[in-house]
Amino acid sequence: MSNVIKHPTTYAEWCELFDMLKQKTDDDLIYMAMKKGVFVWQTDISKRFMQKLLDVINSRFKSATDLLQSSLSKAQGQEITIVQALQMFRKEMIFLYDILNLPVIPINSREQYCSLFWSKVDNTQAILEHIGKTDRSGKLSKIILDHAVNIPINGTPLP
Repeated sequence: MSNVIKHPTTYAEWCELFDMLKQKTDDDLIYMAMKKGVFVWQTDISKRFMQKLLDVINSRFKSATDLLQSSLSKAQGQEITIVQALQMFRKEMIFLYDILNLPVIPINSREQYCSLFWSKVDNTQAILEHIGKTDRSGKLSKIILDHAVNIPINGTPLP
């Protein structure tokens, strides 16, 4: 992949980037291009645009959740493995949130989708905390709370 990705201006160009995002190809470059991209919001095409974007978000969310679940089940209580799995998941959630929060998306849609997305992340954290309570030593619960997936890396909670 080249070091430069053209800023998308048409639906077709956006779709190309969505496909690359789904494949996890050059996330940082794609994000930078998307951040500077433009899109003319028209009823039918905007609906398809958002559906394609949400398909990518849902696909990557499911993939990240599956990877987290797999990593936690293989961790066998190893703290470093658990922490790494939680951090990787949290990093992916922040990235997906940033994608949903692109300036090209109208503010009311952005707020709505970001809120719904972060609710899913909060729900995932609640499930992890429930799982952590099954560990009688309390160690797993402490790790999950200390490395919560719904707290951004800089420590400031999102919505």
